Amino acid sequence: MVLLMLAVLILFKTNRRKLKFDSYVIQYIMFIILMGIALVFNGEFERFMFIKYALAYYLVAIIAYCATGVYADTPVKIRMIENTLLIIMAATSVITIMQYFNNPTGWLIGSMFGDINEVHQEWIDEAQNMDNLTGRSLAYGIMSFSFTNAMYISAVGILAFDGIINSNTLFKKIFYTILAVLGLVACFMTQQRSAFYFMLVAFIVLTYIHFKHKLILFFGLIVLLLICSQPLDLLLSDDSFMGRLSLQTMGEDNTRERLLRNGLIFIANNTMWGGPLAYMNANADLPPHNFILNALIYGGLLGGILLIVLFIKIFLKAIRVVFNKYKRSSSSFFCAIALICFLLQGMFHNESLVTGSTLLFVLLSLMQASDKLERNQNSV
Repeated sequence: MVLLMLAVLILFKTNRRKLKFDSYVIQYIMFIILMGIALVFNGEFERFMFIKYALAYYLVAIIAYCATGVYADTPVKIRMIENTLLIIMAATSVITIMQYFNNPTGWLIGSMFGDINEVHQEWIDEAQNMDNLTGRSLAYGIMSFSFTNAMYISAVGILAFDGIINSNTLFKKIFYTILAVLGLVACFMTQQRSAFYFMLVAFIVLTYIHFKHKLILFFGLIVLLLICSQPLDLLLSDDSFMGRLSLQTMGEDNTRERLLRNGLIFIANNTMWGGPLAYMNANADLPPHNFILNALIYGGLLGGILLIVLFIKIFLKAIRVVFNKYKRSSSSFFCAIALICFLLQGMFHNESLVTGSTLLFVLLSLMQASDKLERNQNSV
């Protein structure tokens, strides 16, 4: 499909005129080259299967970025892309909920979308006799990995607010509200902490921004939260209900602290060329779960610094869109919120610029395309 899309972009003259390799793409290609060089010097180029990885992930991400930029040239097309992402989110959310309750059909449908890790499959088999998966991050929907599933739902679910705010009929507003709630529930059932809490915070902020003028409702919610503050605190600390999302459980889990500590030691000893396979071999096959560490371990010093600069560049671009008060109801605003949510989750997971996340590049391209359209409309 990527090769087909590449052919469509190159063969048609109209697409070639729109196709641009901007500074984001150029900088990312430079990182890929530097990562390949680092893998050569640390001796992992062949074992890492770099060429295969670059074609399977980095090429896909770059083509998705370019294709989105070429296609998303009208508000209608931007909404179509958002709706496509939301339909995928709804599908994986429904399957996630089925898997959370150990429904065999949910596991069967999920398995049709790709093989999953053997260890993950063993955990699923062990949990088959449970009523639900509270406390176990196993529900992967149609995304092969539970954290990938959670990050997708968490980021894309935010786009439902674009439909809630900008739809012209009550039916559509209700439809997008259902999608948003469905995504939030499914994200909870993935039992992925950062994904759920980032999504929840984003929903609260967006609700405040767009509905604060309804003062009675807003102050009513504030009073209700104050009344329920103590029970709410107890609820969030209840392992039997919140599972891995429990505040108490979060305080007890030191896995990421250990990976962070080991990552810093590894980088200190392998500063110039890094070594993703060497790091994972020393840490029970677990990556660092942190974008900055991943950038330096995968790309070496030069590639890592370049990618961190790219991350900051993308993040600041999204921040500028978010804090533009004239964009609070625009597509670019919601895409920027979703992009920020995804980028920040990369500080706690491995799905990021380092791994060539397709969704990240689609959201970035979609934000830029909608921002450009909105500026052109305002200048007319």
